[in-house]
Amino acid sequence: MKFINLRKYPKEAFSTSQKIQNESASIADQINTEADLNEAYKSIEKISFRMDLYIPPVLLALWIWLAFPNLEAWPYLLPTLNHFFSHPPAIFGGPGLLQFTLQALFSCLLAIFFIFPIVAAHELLHLLALPHKIFHPQTKLLYWFKKTGPQFAIKVGGSVTREQWIWISLFPLLILSVLPFVLLVCGVRLDLTFGAVAAANAGLSSLDILKSYAQWKYRQRGERIHISD
Repeated sequence: MKFINLRKYPKEAFSTSQKIQNESASIADQINTEADLNEAYKSIEKISFRMDLYIPPVLLALWIWLAFPNLEAWPYLLPTLNHFFSHPPAIFGGPGLLQFTLQALFSCLLAIFFIFPIVAAHELLHLLALPHKIFHPQTKLLYWFKKTGPQFAIKVGGSVTREQWIWISLFPLLILSVLPFVLLVCGVRLDLTFGAVAAANAGLSSLDILKSYAQWKYRQRGERIHISD
């Protein structure tokens, strides 16, 4: 242990005192950051549940509007069934309203049927966002069961920066939801099932979006986050 005579070495004393103050301030900031994040996460969980319910149908409706801009189905939804079946509008010269409605229902049911594989793919994409972390000894794929069904989660081993944490969190959203919409807007013809999967995955990503915002807001740029965070 090194002892410093404060009278004999005033500069060293000031430097040591300043260092202790800086370390104390850093620890205090870290405690405040964790407290702020924990408080934010409590609010996030409540908001995320609502987003899970609202986002998928809104995005599915947006997909239909983008994929079928000339769809004349909406005026026919209110009249009688006789008018409904006797005036089936054409979609790009192809199937009528009845066939389109059946296709939409089938696509939604298909997406619901594959919701568990979608959840698994969503979590695996979290891991693929940083491939060098796949074989880290502390990297874990967690799964458990609730009344609503099996649950999955990825724990990336080691530590990551704030930016890497956000990238890992948003990667499934970019691949399974944003990319299909970008391709659709660019003119690529995609089946409605892609829209249903994109909408379902966006709902699954609501918690990731909110937590990423909290990490961006309360942590410093380049700050490292350990697996336990």
